[in-house]
Amino acid sequence: MFCGEGIYTSEVLAIVLTQLLEVTPIPLLYMRSVIQAISMWPRMISFVLNILGKLITKQIWKQAQVWRGFVKCCAMLGSQAHSLLLTLPASRLKEAFQLHPALHNPLLQYVQNLPAPQKALIDKEVLLLIKSPPPDATLTVQQPINIGQPLPPPPFTPRVQPTTPTLPNTPSTPSTLRGLL
Repeated sequence: MFCGEGIYTSEVLAIVLTQLLEVTPIPLLYMRSVIQAISMWPRMISFVLNILGKLITKQIWKQAQVWRGFVKCCAMLGSQAHSLLLTLPASRLKEAFQLHPALHNPLLQYVQNLPAPQKALIDKEVLLLIKSPPPDATLTVQQPINIGQPLPPPPFTPRVQPTTPTLPNTPSTPSTLRGLL
């Protein structure tokens, strides 16, 4: 799509992306095109942020593949997407953290550095989610361990001995084949 830079200018691409934004459902490769656009034309970042905001109002998370592209695009934009991520519902922000755990800590730092009046505008559930440990740092304990008790044996896994095929040493077996085995 982006092979001919002279043909596909950022202006033409902006028009096409705006028109495709009105299609329901959003085309599967839409976010790929958006990501390529900011890769080739970094000056389109503010335009892309505007698109991402519109996708939130269209509840983009209802289209799983496009949603993954949305999260990837936000990760690529880094700090420029932080205010946008704060507008997501808490459940969707949690999904975004699960899809891309590296979003969590920079967003936490961003929120910690916000002035109190701006922090007050953030949904309380979103704030709690951001202040909780990131998804990859969460430990899940299946069973408590009693100190002083022996550990249970590991699950049984049968050991299979590798076998090497042997050919009988007969005149019908070629000598070159016998030498390789």
